Amino acid sequence: MVWENMGDKTIGLAVWAQRSDFGFRQIHFEFAGNALAIKYSDGGAAAPMVGVFDIKSGETAEAAVQRLFLEKTDKTVSARCVPAPYTEGTMPAGVKRCTFSPNAAYAKELKRLPTPIRTRSHPAATGAGWPTASSISPAGEGRKVLPVRVGQYEPFFDKQTLRVQ
Repeated sequence: MVWENMGDKTIGLAVWAQRSDFGFRQIHFEFAGNALAIKYSDGGAAAPMVGVFDIKSGETAEAAVQRLFLEKTDKTVSARCVPAPYTEGTMPAGVKRCTFSPNAAYAKELKRLPTPIRTRSHPAATGAGWPTASSISPAGEGRKVLPVRVGQYEPFFDKQTLRVQ
């Protein structure tokens, strides 16, 4: 595994990411559309992992995260989730993080399901939306929201090095 410092001024994102070779599968990152995407050598399109979205004029970072979650997540799931603070790891200065968790009724429903089904039923596992988001909100123009797709315990990119360019 090799760590690479990557950046794309067009979408405005820089990050350290891993290029990995497991013999049977190679994994690398590339910029696609408005996102840092993961690409597997055994096929398929690159899957977005970190998106870059503008915070609209007059919109708070929190409102932008909520708007993106609602736009990009299946309505039957998003209607049953609530924003919550994301507290894992340390936060770089100026960064706010949140996640979306099942509301009380949905959480109760998910707990009754067998674990593999419960895992697939949560938006983080379905790939339907961007369930975890880091809001980078410096003062002035160019404020961005960076939704980060979650899924594995050790990501192939370093969330601490995500930077808006």
